[in-house]
Amino acid sequence: MEKNIPLQISLNWVRYIFQKHGIQDNLSKIYQGIRSGEFLMDLIDFLSEKSHDRSKIYENPDQFVQRSNNVSICIKELRKEGIPLQDSSTRIKIASGNYHTISILLRQMMEHWMTVSPDPKKVPHSQALLNWCQRHASNVSITSFNKRSFGDGYVYCLLLHSYRPDLVPLSAFSRKSKNLNIDVLVNVMNNLFGFVLNFSVKDFDYFDEFSFFFLAHLIFLGINDDTAFRDDMLKLYKRNELCDLFLKTIDGEIGFHKQVLMARMPDVSLQTLIRIFSTQLTEDLKIVKKFIYTGLIEDPDFVSLILNQLGVSNLFYKNSKHDLVLDFTRLFYDENSKDFFILKDDSNNSNDSNNSNNSNFNQISVHKSILLARSGMFRGMFLTVEKSSDSVHDYSDFSPQTLHDVIKFLYTDSFNSFNSFDSIIEIIDAFSFYQLNPNSIELSRLTNSSTSFNSNSEIFDDNDEMNIN
Repeated sequence: MEKNIPLQISLNWVRYIFQKHGIQDNLSKIYQGIRSGEFLMDLIDFLSEKSHDRSKIYENPDQFVQRSNNVSICIKELRKEGIPLQDSSTRIKIASGNYHTISILLRQMMEHWMTVSPDPKKVPHSQALLNWCQRHASNVSITSFNKRSFGDGYVYCLLLHSYRPDLVPLSAFSRKSKNLNIDVLVNVMNNLFGFVLNFSVKDFDYFDEFSFFFLAHLIFLGINDDTAFRDDMLKLYKRNELCDLFLKTIDGEIGFHKQVLMARMPDVSLQTLIRIFSTQLTEDLKIVKKFIYTGLIEDPDFVSLILNQLGVSNLFYKNSKHDLVLDFTRLFYDENSKDFFILKDDSNNSNDSNNSNNSNFNQISVHKSILLARSGMFRGMFLTVEKSSDSVHDYSDFSPQTLHDVIKFLYTDSFNSFNSFDSIIEIIDAFSFYQLNPNSIELSRLTNSSTSFNSNSEIFDDNDEMNIN
């Protein structure tokens, strides 16, 4: 009995949305809830961020006429949201559980509420998603969501590699082995992101453009799901603490952290910034600054205009969390641009205050602004030391390796795999000590990993497998 691949993938998208709102259900229950209209109304509420009238919705409908009534109400709400649907035929097919119609409906909803393109009027979301795939799988030519570009699974593996090269090294997949690629793809999608994909290499042969497109979007969501990094950069954007570059505007000045500009716009000279920004109002430039720091766009036309004037028009489309992290990851490996040192005692008496000889300390070079943005503990330290100081001491009980791992995480937003329970627990403790963002999905993964080590169970063990006819 063949699986309905488009439906399986689209239901994973619904499951992803529900999980973000605290609802944990398997694919079978989600499918039944969509055809009954109850989960469909929930999905509309979550995506539109509105609470719709449910007074005429039947709860637990066990008759076709009740399901049909519920779906009809949902279709009317979707029309109000701007999604064109034919009520009679669509209503009957969804209430009857027609796989194809449900898949098409979910695709329409996904495309309507997609957030991939920074300016959907100029670049449709589907094209923006294709461009995103091309950027992060740059050594492969991608023309469209077809079998030629995506049919062997190689591009999907490249996307996962760009996000977690430690978990998906280039040696783990191959252009010459479709079997290997699909195996890596399914395992990583399920274990890393918590999706429930159970298709095989043979199933992959039945993929259509919709399936390739939807699967790419699932990867995009999985990679960009964690908002902690962006939230930290948003807080830095709002602060003028330790800004070390102030540029004149028409009506005043605007402050920046040089290292953020270095990460996001390494090829833009100071002279160019001075020339362009001096012709703009401060409030207008705050919109551009917010985009540079976070990738968030309030006025697409104005941001695009200024970036064009700065000569970095392509930056406009590097607006996802993943693009943001990659820019700061490159900064992590730029040793020459680091301006500060964390001094860490390498001996067993790290708490000995009499041991003040800096020669006994490891010097870990950092960019001060990055630690200021991402660690509450370091932010507090930086605000109490002299501005002329180029170092602070770390007297914690954590090993130099743990400190190094934490600092690398601040740039890359990920940890390498750990092979022992103790090492995972130490990183979790460090998360709290250094006051890192507790909403980070990486912290959840570490916690799940510690549970897995402790119980000898698999990470993200999920048994709600489902075959859809």
